[in-house]
Amino acid sequence: MKITLQKMKVEKHPNSKETIFKTEEKVYTIPYVPSSAFLSYLEIEEEIENNKNLKPAEIKKYVGLIVKTYGDQFTEKEFFDGIPGYRLMPTISEFVHSLNTNPYTSPSDFDILDGEENAEKKAD
Repeated sequence: MKITLQKMKVEKHPNSKETIFKTEEKVYTIPYVPSSAFLSYLEIEEEIENNKNLKPAEIKKYVGLIVKTYGDQFTEKEFFDGIPGYRLMPTISEFVHSLNTNPYTSPSDFDILDGEENAEKKAD
């Protein structure tokens, strides 16, 4: 599993007063998501009042879980600063989805299951 964080660097143009913004990406990886992360996720879910309208404190709990799951390779501040605003919720959703997904299952496994289910329906 991996997550990519960006770091913004601000530089001055050498020949003018223009400000130049550059980004560097750093990819963090872990070999698998430990079961303890899944249990922590379930505890967070119990505390959340409305999944469709998360409060800032609830978002911070998810981010804390992500940081912990990645073995503190980055801080919560680095996470928030390294994810563009429009990617915050999709990144959290992707992480939550990964808690319930077997990374060793190939899409073809689902095609076979789907085919068997459809075959059963056609037989009826």
